[in-house]
Amino acid sequence: MNKTKDFSVSVDKTYQRKIQKYEKYDSKISLSCYEPAVSNQNIETCLQMQEVGECREKDKSDRATIEQVIDPKTRLILCRLIHKGILELINGCISTGKEANVYHSQTPNGDHCAIKIYKTSVLVFRDREKYVIGDYRFRRGYRKRNPTQMVRLWAEKEFRNLIRLQKAKIRSPKPILLNSHVLLMEFMGKDGWPTQTLQKARVCDIDKTYKDCVRLMYQIYNVANLVHADLSEFNMLYDNSSELLTVIDVSQAVEHDHPNAFHFLRKDCKNVTHFFYKSGANVMSLTRLFDFIIKRTVAFEDGYKNRIKRNLNETVSDDYMTFLDVHLENLIDSMIEESFDQDIGLDDTGFIHDYLPRTLHDVVNLEDENEQDRLQKSHLFDNKNIRDLSINDDQSENSNVSKSSCLNTESDDDTFIENVDKIDLTIIRPRGEDLASKKERKNAARLIRKEKLKTKVPKYIKKKKSGKL
Repeated sequence: MNKTKDFSVSVDKTYQRKIQKYEKYDSKISLSCYEPAVSNQNIETCLQMQEVGECREKDKSDRATIEQVIDPKTRLILCRLIHKGILELINGCISTGKEANVYHSQTPNGDHCAIKIYKTSVLVFRDREKYVIGDYRFRRGYRKRNPTQMVRLWAEKEFRNLIRLQKAKIRSPKPILLNSHVLLMEFMGKDGWPTQTLQKARVCDIDKTYKDCVRLMYQIYNVANLVHADLSEFNMLYDNSSELLTVIDVSQAVEHDHPNAFHFLRKDCKNVTHFFYKSGANVMSLTRLFDFIIKRTVAFEDGYKNRIKRNLNETVSDDYMTFLDVHLENLIDSMIEESFDQDIGLDDTGFIHDYLPRTLHDVVNLEDENEQDRLQKSHLFDNKNIRDLSINDDQSENSNVSKSSCLNTESDDDTFIENVDKIDLTIIRPRGEDLASKKERKNAARLIRKEKLKTKVPKYIKKKKSGKL
């Protein structure tokens, strides 16, 4: 008899050998809350060593997730980083979020680093499609049904965005290494103590911080050609010593020519303006801030203007950033002084929901729009009049008119009513529709459908009238 080889057993043995190889690094990985004062002492191991048999069956524990991010595959990646000498210790968790956890680590040289581990199994943030589709860099596909590959693409997206911000000389964590869904980057802090977010920090000069935030938004859009898409007080770090802001969490950032770039930029402007307005700063209105960011208000010299349109793989010079900071500071001061309206809620309520075309292809044809409005107001497209027409047609069939003329008028009127039903302008989705108008259109279509069902003639009655039954 030919003995068949059990491949599942060999695969399990290979996997177990990998675990045994890296078990000695378990003592260097701590997933508890990060405490800088005791980070190098009494490190508790959160990953217990497993007993390995010669023939071990697969179990749910093989895919178990600890701290919402640490599964066996992630654990192997961390152990490999320690084995290769890239990292020495992983001390604990700095912060948790909807898409990833950030951990503090140290290199063999004693330098501090931050490890961002994205969630692969326990996903809370699933609506990522609108941030990837339309981005030219990810035109080759987006596998949203496979969470591991989706998160891996998401981590690659943040790695690329951080590189672009670094080349644009914008304050952000410097990316060091990307391995699958584990991102190693610069630690933002001093002596192992992480920098606080703007929401938790005690700001010394709120007006100065607001100007610095506007300057960062302008540089992200015009120099790095990006839109953050989630900029708020939670995604900016405030350094008490330098009183400057640092941008973090740029995984959802999109290119400035993305189809939803203006929508994301308006959301960023709203979050920033409302936070600083509540904090007591002198701020611009949303429309002024938005126009200031998207318009090239700085009179660039020829060399710097060419630098704006450069290949983004090149690094921006320090002279250019110094030139830009000086001009932006003067422009922001003048814009704030000219801003008289401080009632943001009344001033910019409609601006948030307005449709803003990005290119000429997005501009709605006004002639077609006016024609649709005219047809909507016409009595021919009123449902009541359409029902009256059908009733009059039934009465005309019983009149003393010749049979041929009745058949002709009936067929003509039926085709007319069918064409009218096909051109129901309340159901047609106009180009450049915003969320409010879409909701109104859906409600109107639902009411029209409800009214039609009240007067709907059963199919067997229609067949009896036509003589098919």
